[in-house]
This record gives sequence, structure tokens and C-alpha cells, in this order.
Amino acid sequence: MPKTLMMNWVKSAQKALPGARVLTVGVSFSGGRWKEDSRSTVLKKLASIPAYEWDLILMSRQTLERNPMRREIRLKLIGSDFQLQRARTLSLALGRAAKSESVFFQEQLAKVRSAGEGQLCWEDLKVDLLMHDEIHGFKNLYALPETLAGRPKFMGAGAVSNRAMDARHKGCWVRSQGGRTYGLTGTPTKNSPLELYNLLSLVTDDLERIGLPGGEDFLERYCVLEPRIVPEKGGTVRSALAMVGFKNLTELRGVLGRHLVVLGHADARLEDGSLLHVPALRTLEHTFDLHPQVLEAYQLERQAALSARAFSSGQTHLFSAFARMRKLTLDPALYSSRLGILPNERFLKAAELTREALERGGKVLLFMDMGGAGGGEQDAFEDLHEDLLEDALDGPRGEAQEAALERAQRTAAQTSYQRLLGTMVNLGIDPAIVRIATARTLPDSVSRGDLEDAYNAGEIRVIVGSTGTIGEGLNLQVGTTDLIQMDIPWDPGTLEQRLGRGARQGNDEGEVRVHLLLARGSFDALTYSTLSGKKGWMDLLFDLTLDAADACVLGNSLEELALLLSDDPVATREQLERLKVSAQQGHERAKSAALLRQIEGWDNLRVQKGRVAQRAKGRVRGPTESDKRMLEHLIRSLTRTRESLLGQAEFTPYRALLDYQGELLRHSSGLPLHQDMTLTLLREGEEQPWKVLEVQEDSHLLLSSGDERLRFEWRDRIPWTDWRPREIPEPSAA
Repeated sequence: MPKTLMMNWVKSAQKALPGARVLTVGVSFSGGRWKEDSRSTVLKKLASIPAYEWDLILMSRQTLERNPMRREIRLKLIGSDFQLQRARTLSLALGRAAKSESVFFQEQLAKVRSAGEGQLCWEDLKVDLLMHDEIHGFKNLYALPETLAGRPKFMGAGAVSNRAMDARHKGCWVRSQGGRTYGLTGTPTKNSPLELYNLLSLVTDDLERIGLPGGEDFLERYCVLEPRIVPEKGGTVRSALAMVGFKNLTELRGVLGRHLVVLGHADARLEDGSLLHVPALRTLEHTFDLHPQVLEAYQLERQAALSARAFSSGQTHLFSAFARMRKLTLDPALYSSRLGILPNERFLKAAELTREALERGGKVLLFMDMGGAGGGEQDAFEDLHEDLLEDALDGPRGEAQEAALERAQRTAAQTSYQRLLGTMVNLGIDPAIVRIATARTLPDSVSRGDLEDAYNAGEIRVIVGSTGTIGEGLNLQVGTTDLIQMDIPWDPGTLEQRLGRGARQGNDEGEVRVHLLLARGSFDALTYSTLSGKKGWMDLLFDLTLDAADACVLGNSLEELALLLSDDPVATREQLERLKVSAQQGHERAKSAALLRQIEGWDNLRVQKGRVAQRAKGRVRGPTESDKRMLEHLIRSLTRTRESLLGQAEFTPYRALLDYQGELLRHSSGLPLHQDMTLTLLREGEEQPWKVLEVQEDSHLLLSSGDERLRFEWRDRIPWTDWRPREIPEPSAA
């Protein structure tokens, strides 16, 4: 578990398991506070585990990762990891530079810790049950499949985590010894549907047995990708492929039902069986205009974002431009000390909402994840000093200039949290009831526990903090009435963590208001649309009335939001209408292209199966277990792909391709070139049908029309206007 949760776990263990022998590894409670264990202390504690009968061992995530495993066990687990082996096989199939098997294994070993001679390792601990709290921290076990064309919106980044792979190895070992593995989380999916597969891979070995040996199989079987109109990084909108829902949901729930237990508020009951009250959530969106000077700077950064290079580094990177845009809309002082002395409309709106909540007798949590000291990124304070003098009134400095300079000095030294507090104080809010909660102000579990007690007792009524500090592991629900989102997170899981601070058992309020602050014509549109899109498909997953979800799932909410936040709503509406017309016109073309991609995918599987079979046949000692498993997987995939294609009415004219055993060449246009197909060629202004007589080994096509013959190299720009696949023979009368 994360170290910050240790204190809550110890309290819960003492209450649920009185008298139990509990060991904490990674941190210790000493002198009235929690302290991180030294390396020698960790080793002593680990050595006591097999020698002493502990009932419960609470271990920090960092300590778990640092605990090595035997090298031979690691090698065995790497060799049996289907995802890793398939990625290597795919690289070979795609003709990339082949790595030797030994190099491959060494690269994988370097990502995890292996035990040295005589070193205490994971296997020595003889763990019966391994449980990960906040298991979503290991969500990046495997990356998005390499064969996935492009990266749709609302799918997450698909990064890979060495820590997650280490957790998988240790879980596999526990299960191999007859033990069990579990995971606890309030947010099983934050960014991508692939995270569901990754988390399941951490707690079970059954996925390969049920036909889901890899993430590619999971996405192919259960995910729906369709075009969506989404706000673009420059403030406009565009049509993009997006992850919008699921298919085969009933089957997916069956898979999840074997390994996933979902508990909600209705499952938490008192001893007499009565339900604990949980307040309802009411979302309120508040839009505001940026200060003209801030808006001017924002427009400059918008242009920088439009021309940013996605694969560059430093200030010219696309995400560097995004970060600067977010700073401008959240707190201009993070971007420039000069802009920091201007009124902050977002802070003013948040302070007004806080004051209204306090006047109603409520308590408020404000979440803000970007809040470091201002200035420094665009201009140093020394430059600001000179700029203020140059921009001030002519002549010697007067009171106005002195006051401006004093404000600039104060702004440059403050954090965003302090500036927001200052705005609250200016509106009459007592600073004694407000607390700033960040990793710096609350560095350990003890200080966070003290804040929790003070807030729930009513001594503190307003907390301004980051999600990492107050969004997880703290009980701040008593009397909470308002949750103000100073910024909008990229993933709904983070938002869920924030909302869980107020919408929680123990809060007797009837409802909790969730305030979203959105600047018109700003980066907020892109962030909020991303959040809304992910929320859309995650809501579908547990809707028992659905077996599939189509493009209607998100409705027009993103389009409406683009209009709401646009700095030119009329132009944006016109653009939306043009995009809708264009999308409708391109629908048939998109379906045709998608069908060609599916045919290509089927042929890739066919070719890969042949290569694997040939390699297995050529082994001196016969096929390896890895060969057999790969062939079984490819056969299953071919069968599943065949069934999927035959189930589509649009595929009817192409059915003969599934039984075609000859050479199938894919032109750069996606056209599957094969024997007996018909190409309509444009010759001297007239269209003529030509039959493909032969696909030759040197990648040439031999075509015929009557007695005439033509020969093309398959990469040539062949002037066809239409094509038909080979025809299916009519069944005989007999």
C-alpha cells in the first residue's frame, strides 16, 4: 500500500482484529509519529516474517518492489508471459531487427530486482495471501497493443510500469504455492479499458485459459471505437476516433464476475441491517471570463500549442505548451509574475462560492493540483522590477508604483494555495478556519491525521489541497457540503477520489454540491471533454441493462460544452454543423476502410500462424510449449475474427477471401490484391474490367481482359476505379 495509508490500516486492524500480531514494514510508529524505516530496519523486519507467526503484515509499496526474487523464478515468469512473448514474436513478424533470446531476457530482468547469493528474497517470506490496496497504482502493467492502429481518444497513454510487472511476478508466485491474491480500489479504471485487463492479470492466471491471453484480445472483443466530435487543443473542434463504449458486455461482466466484487454504498450496513446514509451529489458548472491581459497571453500560447512538435523536448513540446495554458487559466502567477498581480477570476469565483457555503453553515474542500510558487517560468523577478518601473506613470515612483511592486514581491514568493487563501481573506473569510493541505504542509501521516480530526470536529471548515494529499486515505466527510474543483483532472478516477471525500458514509448532509470552474474559450474544454468521454464508457460497464453501447452514449454533451466554452460560439456552431455533414458523408467510406483493416488483420493472423508453425516444425527437439500456446492463440484469434467478419452484412461479398489460400498482397490503399479478383481499370478514358490471373512470387500482378495481358508491380499506382473480390462458386444442383 502507499505509505500514506499505513496509519489508517493500523487503526482499522486494531479495531477489526483486536489482539492480532501486526507488523508494518517500510514505516514505523515511534515517538508519536510515523517515520520511514532505514534499510537495515527493513531487512530485520523482513527476516522476522518467516521466523515469527505474524497475523498481518502491512508493507509499503516501495518496500515490496525492493524485495527481490530469485533469478531463476523471474526467468521462468518472463518466459511464460504471453504478452511479452507475443510482442517479441510480432516484432519478428514485422521484420524488425531481431533480438537474441538471451538479450530479450536480460532486458526484462533489468526491469525488476533479482536476489543475489544468500540474499533474503520474496520466496523466503512464504506469503499465503497477497493483497494490494489502491491496486490501480499498478494499472500500467502492459502497454496498448502494438497492432492497434493509432491511439483513440479517451484511451489513456498506455505506458508500462516496472513496479506493476514486479507485483505481477510476486502474485504469480503466491498463487503457484497455493496462496491467493487480491486487490482493493475505489477506481478500477482511470484512463483506459486496458487497465481492466491489467488489473485482472495481477490477481488471476485464468485469462489465457478463457481466450484472453493479451490486452489486444480484450480490446478486440469488448471495445467500441467510433468517430466523435471533440474540442481541439487550439480551441476549435474536430472529428476523431474515440473509445466510446463496450460490446459483448454481458460476456465481459461474466468474465469480470469471476474475479471482481463490486461493493457500493448499499452494501455498507449497520449491525441492525439498516443502510448508512450517503448524500447525493449535485454538479454545478460555473463559467467565467479570463482577464483581458491573461486572455491575450493565453491566445499566444494557443498558437504555440497549435505549432508545437509532439516529439520534441523542452518548451517546444506539445505538453509543455499545454502546461503553460493550464497555468494561465488556473493561476496566471504560475506563468508570469507580471500577470500574477492581476485579479484572478477563478480564485474570486471560488472564494465567493466558499463564502456562500460558509454562510449556509457548510464546510468546503477545494482541490487544486497545480499550486507551486509563482513566477520564474517567463520572467525573473528582477525583470519584473524593471518592467513595473517602465510601465508605471512617468516620473518618480509614487504610492501606486510602490504598492504594485510590493504586490509583485508578495505574489512571486507565494504559492497558488496562499494566493487563493488571500482572495478568501479579502472577501471576509476568517483565515483561522482555513487550512492549506499539500505534501509540504502535511509531510507525514501524523499531520494528516491531525488535520482530519480538526476538520471533522469543526475547528477547520475549509481545506485547500491537492488530490494526492487530501483526495485519498483521509476521512473528511463530516459536515462537508461543497467540493470545489479548482482544476479539472484528466481522468475520472481522480475526480471520483475527490468526490469520495464528501459523498461518503458519515456525512449527514442531504446533498453535496460539486462545483466545476470553467474559463470560456480555454483549455478547460479539452480537459473536461476528455474527462466526460472516459466517464461515458466507464458508466456503461456496470449498466446491467446493456449488452452493447454505440455512438449515442455521450449524446451531444461535448458539442454543447464546446459551444459553452468557446470564445466565438457562432463560428464554433457552424464548424460543428460542417463536421456533422462531413462525418455523415464519410460514414460509408469509414465503414469500407474499417472492413479492409479487418481483412488485413485476418491475413496478418494467417501469415503469422504460418510462420510460427514453420518455426515450430523446424525445431530439432520439436515444438516448444511457447510454440504450442502461440499456435493455439492464433487459431482462436483466426476463428474469432472469422466469426466476427461473417457476422457483418457488409462482408458478404468478401466471404471467399476467408478460404483463399494463395498470395494476398496489401496495396498501400488497403486493397487486398488476390487471384481471381476483378479490377476496373481506367484506360484511355474508358473503364474496362480486368481479371487478376496470377499473383506472382516477385510481387507482380498478371491481369487479363479478353486476349490482352497486363503486368503490374503491386506497389504501382494502378489506375483502378472499382474492384470486386473473387466470386464464391454457386453450389451444385446435386
